[in-house]
Amino acid sequence: MRSCLSASALALTFLVAPAAHAGGDDLGQGVGGALQSWSSVPIADEATRTSGSLHLWGQLQTWATLADQDVALQADPATYGDPEADPGFSVARARLGFDGFLPLGDRTCCGQVDYAISVGIGAPYDALSNEPSGSVQMVDAFGRWAQPWSWGVTSVAAGMQRVPFGREAMMSSAQLVFQERSVATSWLAPSREVGAVLGQSVQFGDDGPSALIRAGLYNGNGALFGDQDPGLMAALRAELLYGDAYQTWSPDLSNAFGVGGSVLRDDELPSDTGSREVDLLARYKWVTVTGELISSRITLGDTDVVVPEVFAETNRLGINGQLSVYLPLPSGGVEVAGRYSSFDDDRSLDNAGDVQIIHGGLSWRDALPGFDLGGGYIHREERASLSNDTVRLWMQVRPSFEL
Repeated sequence: MRSCLSASALALTFLVAPAAHAGGDDLGQGVGGALQSWSSVPIADEATRTSGSLHLWGQLQTWATLADQDVALQADPATYGDPEADPGFSVARARLGFDGFLPLGDRTCCGQVDYAISVGIGAPYDALSNEPSGSVQMVDAFGRWAQPWSWGVTSVAAGMQRVPFGREAMMSSAQLVFQERSVATSWLAPSREVGAVLGQSVQFGDDGPSALIRAGLYNGNGALFGDQDPGLMAALRAELLYGDAYQTWSPDLSNAFGVGGSVLRDDELPSDTGSREVDLLARYKWVTVTGELISSRITLGDTDVVVPEVFAETNRLGINGQLSVYLPLPSGGVEVAGRYSSFDDDRSLDNAGDVQIIHGGLSWRDALPGFDLGGGYIHREERASLSNDTVRLWMQVRPSFEL
């Protein structure tokens, strides 16, 4: 999230939103933005392309830390994946936005145009993150043209949007059972950047799988109003999809399968980063398994102009794996999950930069329409064998309105 905005604008956007309806098993995703995972392009029907649509939404994630093991009450050593939260409350995310399809009238032969704009606040992932917090920032700001064919979809999107690299990074935080991404994803996969993405999908039969290829070019350094150095970031992703392969649960117990791979190159003045990843999601009715492997290599560039993040060639590695079971209830359903993630910030060294984190817990999806509850235990395994576990509860509110 970039570009500081006023908190009054955020409040005004919420106040003028009409109350049409809220919630639902689809999480009120709309067509784009933070509440929708960055999967296949949503396709509007003929009536929607003609007259257009507008979806207003909000998202609030509140956490309560019940217990947090510290080495010391003050000046506890900061580690990857640990926000250093003491017992108490925090706002993990608070967002407001709108998305929809432009009305094309009698020009629906020329495809469709959808868009998403949202602002909000978000807490830093851990104590080592340099992300800004406490001020309202731009989250989504993109427009996308898409042309559906009988055999697939061609699309071009421009603006601030998710980078097509890594399945977990491209999943909406509203869909994540623990409401946070793993330590490997958070440190090795980019989030949102300003740039352009070209996508092409191929559909194999009416009910068969599809292949999706996306190529993007971005500023690469979070710059919203123009690139800050001569380098750019390029990403390429290819995947095979069947069903909704960007969600670990299904209210109607539908099956899904997705396997993909991505490459990324980020050239900046002080250093160049090359990254690769492979990922998998497989869901059979109640049970979902996900896995991901991410590696990156940082090489030094012009270090006389800008101080680099590292001072020698560095190889990094991250691993994710999650098993979850979804149990339908008369009101929503409960997703019980366990997740393992590891991150090594320098494979040539055995030091405090090697961490393993295990999450265990559950989320009650739609306990009330648009309202989720959950809780879990977070175990952190570090080289120094520190006691650094956390017990956390979480809540999510997802108002959603259609015009």
